[in-house]
Amino acid sequence: MNDSADDRSIEWPLKTTEQRLFAAAVAHDLKSPVNNIVGQIGILEELQETTEEQRRRYEIIRQSALKIMNLLNSLRDLTSATGRPLRKKEVDITTLANRILQEHPVKDRTILSHVESGLHAYADENLIEDALENLIGNALKFTASKPVTKIDVGDVVIEGERYFFVRDNGVGFDQKYSHRLFRPFSRLHSQKEFDGSGIGLVTVRAIVERHGGKVRIESKVGAGTVLYFSLPSA
Repeated sequence: MNDSADDRSIEWPLKTTEQRLFAAAVAHDLKSPVNNIVGQIGILEELQETTEEQRRRYEIIRQSALKIMNLLNSLRDLTSATGRPLRKKEVDITTLANRILQEHPVKDRTILSHVESGLHAYADENLIEDALENLIGNALKFTASKPVTKIDVGDVVIEGERYFFVRDNGVGFDQKYSHRLFRPFSRLHSQKEFDGSGIGLVTVRAIVERHGGKVRIESKVGAGTVLYFSLPSA
């Protein structure tokens, strides 16, 4: 595990307007210079003949800049999830989930996905789409080693409350560390194993809790993960 800090000492991120404005400004202002780095690397490669070693080092710089860009995009999503007013309406979760799965084709493995029909909630459609993007993206990422990937999206009643869920058959994790997944930048797998910003599930939780819902997660090493989230029906 990459993190041993006590989560009780960590405040929920971006609680105040000032924090959200600062994070949004940082994400916005840093994107331009990072894009410039990527662009300049391409220009340098075109201006001169490069050795194999130079090309390797250029690629390291490019990939590092792209990782920064992904992190900035994740920070932008988090500020959006915690900041802007909710615009609630009837949301077709079935259609959203199917579209996201179709927009994320993968190679070299078989994807068996099932999305239950008739999944609806009263929520902010853009934010729920962001949450599903994170959850389905995680499911695809953490099943990368499986020749046959299984992803299910549906709903279930737990203790009298309706929850939606995204389930996969991926690598999973030790359930006792699940609370760490909802801390910013906290990871249960190394960056070398699985790339990512460490903000995705923080954003999902922020979105769900802004709607008055709850998040719960179940997992087992080698046996996949299920993330449940509740949303109001009206």
